[in-house]
This record gives sequence, C-alpha cells and structure tokens, in this order.
Amino acid sequence: MDQEMHQQSSLSPGYSWQDSSVKSVVEGPEKPTKRAPVACFLPKAIFLERLSTDFESVGVFLLLSILSVSARFTPCLIERYGGGAKATEYFIAKATGLVPHEMYKSSLDRTQALFLLAIADWGNGNKNRSSTHMGLAIAMAGILCLHREETYQLPPNATPDQVVDSEMARRTFWMIESQTNLHSGHSTPFPFAFSDMTAQLPCEESDFAFGVVPHERAVLAGTEAAAAHPNLVSTPSRSLFASLIQSHNLWGQVARRACRSERELDGVTPKPWEVSSEFSQLSNALRDWEQNLPIKHQWSIRNLRGYKAESLDLAYLATVMVLRLSNIVLRRIYLPDIMAAASENPQPSLAPQGFWESMSESLFQNVHGLYEQIDAYLPLRSREEGFPPIIVFCAYICGSLASYLWKTPHLCMHLSQSAKLIYQRCLDALTDLQHAWPMALRWQEALRKAAVQNEEPPSVPISSMRFPEQILNNDNEIDPALSSAIQTHFHPATAPLQKPPPLRNDLETLEAEDKMVGIDQNGNVYQQDGSADLSTSDGIGQLPLDMFEAELTAFLQGEVPADIWGNWDWQ
Repeated sequence: MDQEMHQQSSLSPGYSWQDSSVKSVVEGPEKPTKRAPVACFLPKAIFLERLSTDFESVGVFLLLSILSVSARFTPCLIERYGGGAKATEYFIAKATGLVPHEMYKSSLDRTQALFLLAIADWGNGNKNRSSTHMGLAIAMAGILCLHREETYQLPPNATPDQVVDSEMARRTFWMIESQTNLHSGHSTPFPFAFSDMTAQLPCEESDFAFGVVPHERAVLAGTEAAAAHPNLVSTPSRSLFASLIQSHNLWGQVARRACRSERELDGVTPKPWEVSSEFSQLSNALRDWEQNLPIKHQWSIRNLRGYKAESLDLAYLATVMVLRLSNIVLRRIYLPDIMAAASENPQPSLAPQGFWESMSESLFQNVHGLYEQIDAYLPLRSREEGFPPIIVFCAYICGSLASYLWKTPHLCMHLSQSAKLIYQRCLDALTDLQHAWPMALRWQEALRKAAVQNEEPPSVPISSMRFPEQILNNDNEIDPALSSAIQTHFHPATAPLQKPPPLRNDLETLEAEDKMVGIDQNGNVYQQDGSADLSTSDGIGQLPLDMFEAELTAFLQGEVPADIWGNWDWQ
C-alpha cells in the first residue's frame, strides 16, 4: 500500500486535543464508532484500542468528523451541549474549520473524514456543503486510486495488519460509491466511470476483523471487474457488505430514472410494457438480483435478529429496505396511470389488458413488504442507536402510498384494510426518528399533510388509447396465475365506483385518540395540535400525483420541496 495513503492528519492549526468533550467520549463507554454506522470502513476493535492507548495518534480531522455523525446519538454529548442538534453543530463546525488545512494533502484518513463530514452535513440539512465535502472525498479517493484493484495488492507473506489496512481502504472507496448512489438523481454525475473500476467488493466482517484474505470476492455488475469476472457478480459467497453495495447501485439506477421527466420524452422512449423499456429492464434486474441473494441476505425476522446479535442489523436493513424501496419507486412514478386505469371511466389505453392492475398489485405488495421491515426494526432499536438516513425516506414513501390506498382501496383491495395502520405506524416511525435527524421532522410533517387528500384528478397518463389485441411479451408484470385474481381488485369500467369515506374525518378521529408529539431541530419537545389546519398553502393536502419527481429529488438533495409544502426555512 502506498505510504501516502496512510499519512495521518496532524494536529492542525486552531485546534487542540484539550477539548474535554472529546476526551470524555473517548475515555467513556460511549465510543464514537458505535454511534456512527456509516464508519463501517474502520476496524473498530483496532481503532478503539488506538483511542485508548495512543489517543494522539488518531487524526484530529477524522475523529471530529466521526463525532459530527455520532454526536446526536451520544447521551453525554447531548447533555453537555443541550441537545443532539447543538452537539452535532459544534463538531461539524470544528471539523469544517479544519477542511482548508486538510483538503490539499491526500491520505486515507482525510478521505474518510471528508466523507463522514459530508454525511453529517447532509443529515443536518446542509446539502450544498455536503456535496462539496463529498466531492473532495471523491477527488481524494481518485488520487489514491481506490477504484483500482491493483491498489490493494498484497505481498504473499502479508501480515494481518497489512490485510486489515488494505481492506479498510477498499471499504472506504465502496462506502463513497454507495453513498453517492443513495443520493443519486438524473443530474447527479457518476463519481467514477464503471469502465475504470476494477476494484472488487469488500469481504466478510470476520475476515476484516481477523485480517484474513478471502478466497473469493464479489464484483459489481457493469464495472470492468465484472467484465473480467462475470461469475463473481452473483457468487453465493459474497459478503453482506457486497450485497449492500449491489443493492444501493440498483437503487441509484432507479433513482436516476425516476427523477427524469419521461412524460416530456413521450413518444421517444419505449413504454413500460415493452421489453426494451428501462422499466422492464430495471424490474427484471431487481427481480433477478433478489432471487440470487444468499439466504442470509434475504429478508426475514430471523435474519434481522441474527444480524442484530452481530451488530450488523443496520447494514442488513440498508440492504433489504433499499431493495423494496427500489421496487416501489420504480412503479410509483406510474401511479397516475394506475389510478386512471382503476377509475370509474378509464380512458382508452395502449397498455396490454391487465398491465396497470398487475403493476398496482406489485406496487402495494412492495409497500406492505417495506412496512413489515420498518415495523420489525423499530421495536429492536434503542433511542441512542444511529440509523441510515435512507430509513427516513423508506418510512415516508411507505406511509405516503398507504395514504393513497387508504383513500382509494380499490387499487389493491386485499391490502387496503391495513393501509390506515401502515400510515399511522410510518408516521409514528418518523416521529420516533426525528430526534436524530432534522430532516426526519420535515418529512414527518409532510406525511401528516399527505393524509389530507382532496379530490385531485390524476395527471394525464402516458397511454392515450387501448389496443386490446396487444399482449405482454415478457414476464415482467403479468402473471397468468394471478391475472384473474388481480382483475377483481379493480372496478370494471361499467360498475359504479363506491366513494370511500373522506380521509380527513378518519385522520381527525385518529389524532383525537393520540395527540402528536414533535421535536424541533434544537431537540425541544412540543405538542402538535391535531385539530390544526393540515392543508398546504395551495389548498392541496396530498402531493399532486405528478409531483413525485420533486418529492424524490427533495429527499435525494436532503430537503423537503419548499415549492410544494410552503416556504420553510431549510438550508
């Protein structure tokens, strides 16, 4: 490994290790890496040992950046600074002050520090500064050639410490790549060209901890490494970390597509029922990847408990939740077409018969599956534990679609009975999570407003006329075994559509039973008046169906779309 890569940050000008708050965390039981799940590139046992025995050997910049992420979850710092938000702001300010002194010296720990600082900024609502710091981390990783497999070559007689150092560098690169995928949009540039990426994926946690070279590594589909070793893309021996990277890569593809205004390209791009369409290709890719997942990486309560015992539950959840989210968002952009097809008087459509009904079934099945994961996670989580911010959006999108199903149960009749419960539980989840990330408070308020839905007609669907003779030529959506059952969930065009009770009445009753509690960005608890007017400034409580692109883009950029929900003071 290049010596430059392991050059550590020095005691930079303007900062001293005499800060008692830092010393109290390091010397106490509340270790910083325990509260920072995104710092999984660090060998925790070795790193904590260094903190205990050789404190000043740890780079100042790196430790401050770790604390920028973990402070909001650390009780002693929350108490010292008067709240999680204030503790976070303190360490972000300290770390940011060192950026001008650290950004011109490429090293692994500086790359890690810039990455963590970008995560802290994003979670704190400062998307512009987050993008800048992430850009610096990407540039530094490129200078260190972390995207190339030859960077990690070891001598035949490599020591366990050398193996650990090599794996730490590999994990740093893949965490940067993974995070940029999580926040991808149609205008987001790729940090590294796949044609240049020869780096293979991380190993198992036990191999990392013991400094063992794995017999085999997985690779990421589409990269130069996959072109050289295609059989390693779906190898059953791949690590959980490898599956997480692959899951987030698929999400990046979905998010980039979902943020594009396909309706502006209507007539140019293939329709979703065509084999050559991006929808068909991505849907198949998600299905095939899930079917080839190792059993231990598939969703189950038992697996969650097992990974919880190994302190890997957050990595596991970030893998399985993002998979469900990808399937949901891929279909959510067609909700106007789904609702138009299920309306009392559906318009003629080019889509094959039963296509939109099948997509609706798949959409809400995935919503139900995501809710199951959220509902299983919350009882196992302590309030002091960190969590991936993507969970916030998972809870929001799950609750938002449940509110649609609550109001229009004929979209998926056999799942509609649980829609109200799913909505409320997702609202409760965001209420529980908002103490940790400021953006969770905004999305919690947005979800409360999402329940108040006016009779907004759906946007114009992409299909304009029906062609009954056309049939699906792939097995992407229509399952012949389910086709007859799916038809029963949609009202026939000739049957009168029974209007469900107004959602506002249900919501007022629900809020009367359980008054909402909120937490502001300074960590202060306040009561939310359930009788308050929940309508937005434009009189529309539910996001218009054609505003989903703005809704998704807002999350990817670390904000709530102010042009939809009003002029909130949000950085």
